[in-house]
Amino acid sequence: MTLAVTKPNGETFDVTVEKEMLPSALPRVQQGQVLNVTYSPNAPAKLAISLPVSEADIQQTFCA
Repeated sequence: MTLAVTKPNGETFDVTVEKEMLPSALPRVQQGQVLNVTYSPNAPAKLAISLPVSEADIQQTFCA
C-alpha cells in the first residue's frame, strides 16, 4: 500500500509498504482514511500502523 504520511511539522512524504493485517481491519484501511503511524525518521519505510482492535480480533489471532 502507498501512504501519504504527514510529519509533525506539516511536511508530507509518500511511502509504499507491505503490511499484514487482520481481515477485520481492512475496512479501516481504505483510500482517504486517516491512520496513525509511527515511523523511523532515518528509514521512513519502517513504520507501524496503529489500528484499534477488539477483544474478538485478539481472540481470533492468538486463540484460534
